[in-house]
Amino acid sequence: GQNGIFLRGPIVRNIAEPQPELDWDWSLPKFATCLLAALGLGAALWASFLSRSQLSRPLLPGVAMLLGALFITALTNVLTYAQLPAPQGLAATLGLLALGATTAAVLRKKVRLPPRGTASAWPGWESWAFAVILLIVFARIVEFPITQWDGRSIWFFNARRIFTHGMFLKSDIMHADSLWSHPDYPLLFPAWAAFFSSFNATFNERMASLAIPALLAGTLSLLWQLARRRVGRWPGAALALGLYFAVDHATAGGYVDGFLMFFLLIEFLAFSFTKGDLEPLAWLAAMAASLTKAEGIILAGIIALTFTAFRSRRGLRPFLVFVPAILHKAWIGSLGIDSLLKGKSLTDAAFDFFPRLGTALALAPSLWMDQGYTQLHALLWAGLGGLLVTAALIAILQKAHRLVKITLVIIALQISFAFGSISLLPEDVSWFVGTALDRLLLHPAALLTFLPFLFLLTQKGPDAKAH
Repeated sequence: GQNGIFLRGPIVRNIAEPQPELDWDWSLPKFATCLLAALGLGAALWASFLSRSQLSRPLLPGVAMLLGALFITALTNVLTYAQLPAPQGLAATLGLLALGATTAAVLRKKVRLPPRGTASAWPGWESWAFAVILLIVFARIVEFPITQWDGRSIWFFNARRIFTHGMFLKSDIMHADSLWSHPDYPLLFPAWAAFFSSFNATFNERMASLAIPALLAGTLSLLWQLARRRVGRWPGAALALGLYFAVDHATAGGYVDGFLMFFLLIEFLAFSFTKGDLEPLAWLAAMAASLTKAEGIILAGIIALTFTAFRSRRGLRPFLVFVPAILHKAWIGSLGIDSLLKGKSLTDAAFDFFPRLGTALALAPSLWMDQGYTQLHALLWAGLGGLLVTAALIAILQKAHRLVKITLVIIALQISFAFGSISLLPEDVSWFVGTALDRLLLHPAALLTFLPFLFLLTQKGPDAKAH
């Protein structure tokens, strides 16, 4: 009845190698260097592929930031698929070299800057409001750690893994006890966050968290300019500010749903101009959305397909921007990770679809009554208000422009996707509604806030006085 321990062989004393001292402080010079490196990567890509496009000069910083994030994501994906560890700071070093080369090419006039655009395209004095907000966000991120669930347990946890190994190690992705961290998610944000710790000996979460205001600066500058150009200076500024404040709490806490919303709005607004000069930006935003979250490829694809169908544009080549997201899903699937049905058969999912849908629809109104963990209910109310105002305008004027019809189709498809995914996936419906439905409805709600302005601005003839 006694247990004993038997030792076989000599006892080996392992002497641990000295570990580098943990680095918790933030550094403005390191942040500025990473920011310049990211802009350098994007500027080089713009000079190589988009310098002949009709994008105006005020859009260039935001486009460069977007392209830089896409390059960092692509590099991380390739290294992950090949399981090749990157030397620390590789992307940042490449970015600084690219910045120098692009600057020299511009100074030597081998690369021409985009056209300056009209005076109205340049930021007005009210743009300082955004600058002040970004400075406040920067100070807030520096002072307070990332505390919300997705930020800590998904995005920055995976960013630490990428930083530690120079890529996403296959054993980390397949580790059964950490599948709760969603290692199957696209790598744009964790790769971007890891990039901002490039010049630290160990992963520095304070530096990595500064990736949030950096990406906000790029995406909000694009949204700010496109919204003002589409619906007017003051309505556009108000909508851009309001949409930011609607997702401020979640974004500062590490959720990326706000960034996904911004990418989708940039895609929508860039496609909404019939001239076509902003179409390259629309496809870039669609690509960024598809690499941000699992649902991004569906939501971005809805916008792209709807505009393509209504505008009768030929050719499917631009849809190649979705290939990286599809490849990532295929590679994750090749590892045996079922990130969709999680073992539930398709037959059972189809059988349970309508009962789960009825439960989700019954629970959905509670989202408007409770601000929830991510505090997104204000935007849901704004979207509901936009829908009611637009319905009243259509009833009064009895006329809707094609752009309004396109927007309504996109909104309907996005809402259908939100409830359809909850009805199909195996998680508990009440849990899913309480934790995820508001973030899925975020995107059609954002479009609904634009809808009354789009309706009025597209009126022609006798009804144009409604403008």
